[in-house]
Amino acid sequence: GPVEGAAMGLIRHYFSLILFAAGLLAGVQVPNFVDQYEKRVDAHYREASANLSGFQHIADLYQHGSVERLIRQHDASSDPSFRSEAAPIRDLYRRKLRYEAELQALRAGFIRKVAHVFFAGDYPMLHETYEHYSANLPLNATAALCGVSAAVTVCALFEVVVGLIRAVVVFNLRARRAARAAADA
Repeated sequence: GPVEGAAMGLIRHYFSLILFAAGLLAGVQVPNFVDQYEKRVDAHYREASANLSGFQHIADLYQHGSVERLIRQHDASSDPSFRSEAAPIRDLYRRKLRYEAELQALRAGFIRKVAHVFFAGDYPMLHETYEHYSANLPLNATAALCGVSAAVTVCALFEVVVGLIRAVVVFNLRARRAARAAADA
C-alpha cells in the first residue's frame, strides 16, 4: 500500500544519501592517492639515480656518457668479475629508466595523470602506494571536484540500477497479468 511505498521511498532516499557521502569521501582521496604515488615514484627514481651515479660517472669518463656501452663492455670482458658486474649495473639502469618514464608520464594535466595512474600505472608502485597510503580529507578545489564527481556518478549508477529493477518488475507483473487474462479467456 501507500505506507509501504512511502517507507521504500524513504529507505531509497537515505540509501542514496549514504552512497553520495561514500562516493564523496572516496572521490576526495583520488588527488591524494595520485600525489602519494607520484612522490613514491620520485623517491624511487632519486634512489636509483643515486645508486647508478658511480657507474654513470665511469660511463661519462670512458663511454661518452653511455651506460649501455659500459654494460656491453662489462658483458664482453674476459674477466669474470667484470662480466658478473654487468647484470647489477643493467638492473640499476633499468630501474632508473623505468622510474624516469613513469615520472614523464605523470607530467600531464590532472585528468590524464589520474587516468595514467589508475589504468597504466606501474603495478609495484601502485601496490606500494596502496600499502602505505595515508588517507586524509584535503580541502582544495581538485579534491572537492573529484569528490562531487564520484558522488554524483555513484548516485546516478544507483538510480540506473533501481530503474532497471523497477522496469523488470513491472514487465514481469504485466506479463503475468497478460498470461492470466489469456488463461481466463
